[in-house]
Amino acid sequence: IPIQIIIDGTEPSSGGFAAEHIGLRTEEFINTSLASQFQTSDLNIDSIQPIDLRIRTWFNPSMKSEVSVIPGLVSMVMGFPALSVAMTLAREREHGTMEQLMATPISRLDLLIGKMIPYAIIGMINVFLLTLVAMALFSVPFNGSFLLFFALSIIFLFAILALGIVIGVFVHTQPAAVGLSFLVIFFPGFFLTGIFFPIVAMPEIARLEALFLPGTPYAVITRGVFLTGVGLDVLWPHAVMLVFLWLVFTVCSALFFKKKLG
Repeated sequence: IPIQIIIDGTEPSSGGFAAEHIGLRTEEFINTSLASQFQTSDLNIDSIQPIDLRIRTWFNPSMKSEVSVIPGLVSMVMGFPALSVAMTLAREREHGTMEQLMATPISRLDLLIGKMIPYAIIGMINVFLLTLVAMALFSVPFNGSFLLFFALSIIFLFAILALGIVIGVFVHTQPAAVGLSFLVIFFPGFFLTGIFFPIVAMPEIARLEALFLPGTPYAVITRGVFLTGVGLDVLWPHAVMLVFLWLVFTVCSALFFKKKLG
């Protein structure tokens, strides 16, 4: 009996577990259920291969962990501008320049957006550099559309920068901004966004927290564009989630900005 199993190699840990589990269950089925049938027919099961099992891995045939991890880590590297914008707001509070900016005719939302734009430009440059590094140094394939990846990366950048501004609104010193950024952005980004551990295997509370991290949908986007080469017809729910988080964080920062200054 020929049986082909196709495994998604974008998550090597899950794919490796699935391949091993399928192989063991197939062997168990042959040695238990089929062995008795062959014995009644006076056939030796060792001389016959009743099941021709062929496991094929797509998108990451060698099941290399770096091929899966490197695209996910792109979100972590691109999260550093959020740390910078949080430190910028804290530094201006320390030096007393924030009050001077608030005395100008610009609105608080315009002020916050103005703080985001320079770091967003730096992040856009990082999109090109990180893609080149992933392909050249780590041999990660890029099978999708770079224009789509760049557009979705811009949305992620503004979402993560808006989260950095929320952090900067609630802290008054640069060390506090660094500490809170690591607690809110980087530590959850490593362990809850699915870069190293599958989200489906996490506790329910952890999965709920992962939903509100911009890195969670962006990790799916990076792996989808890099490895599987899917388009917006597959990635649009994750793009919508990034836009939603961007709007939520921006509104929160604008609402609490003036209050926290007072």
